[in-house]
Amino acid sequence: MTHDEFYLLSGAYALDALSPEEKAAFEAALAESPELAREADELAATATLLALSAVPVQPSSSLKATLMAQLATTPQDSSTRHGVTPEAVFGAVPTASEHPETDSSNSGSRAELKARSRWFTRPAGILVAAAAAVALFVGGGFVGTALTQSGTNSSQDASASALAELYAASDVQSAHSTIEGGGEATVMWSSRLAKSAVIAQGLASLPSSKTYEAWYINGSTVTPAGTFTPGGDNTTWHVLSGKMAPGDTVGVTVEPAGGSQAPTTTPIIAVTSS
Repeated sequence: MTHDEFYLLSGAYALDALSPEEKAAFEAALAESPELAREADELAATATLLALSAVPVQPSSSLKATLMAQLATTPQDSSTRHGVTPEAVFGAVPTASEHPETDSSNSGSRAELKARSRWFTRPAGILVAAAAAVALFVGGGFVGTALTQSGTNSSQDASASALAELYAASDVQSAHSTIEGGGEATVMWSSRLAKSAVIAQGLASLPSSKTYEAWYINGSTVTPAGTFTPGGDNTTWHVLSGKMAPGDTVGVTVEPAGGSQAPTTTPIIAVTSS
């Protein structure tokens, strides 16, 4: 893919709507392009904010029954309507030999043409992205699956509010890092709030005997900052507990279930704040 084509995929990557092949190619490009990585981080953060800003709405008990009743009574057309062809609906599509030569200034770039073609050749991918976008707005779907720490709804709400407050801080900063073993991570922090958070994409699942644990590392002083496990979606986030000091390194290790008082493994994520 070209440089421009990777930028066209950044939004779909933030919604986890890429195919495995596209995702692998995109993550390889992230490691080589700080600008692309920054755009992907910003889109992922925006998706998170949209999820956090949604007010959960409890659907009425009759909603499902109403929908099923409408499905049962609505006439269904066959997959192909008799007497109607795609050409009749969209117009005849000329073959390559029928296209006159055009000046490059009057035609879109290869990246633009491919972007347009994706809407017609990859409808499933677009539907997945659209469904993910709807989940962001309806009932906090992103939060429900991506929230990484267990607990009551009140603790989840508090963690979500802390992440929103962190992102809205006037001095918020972020840094991008790869995860040992695969995946990408973004660490956000605010010196004013003395808070930080880890947002990871592609974080591997762990057996029940293991957990991820975050740390504040400052020289020889290592302070535990909470345990978490990957959410059901591709994106996982964790707001670190405790207070961050300027210059602290935010680290993540794999620890026994329940966590440890000191790291027992090498960090898979380590980002130093400024």
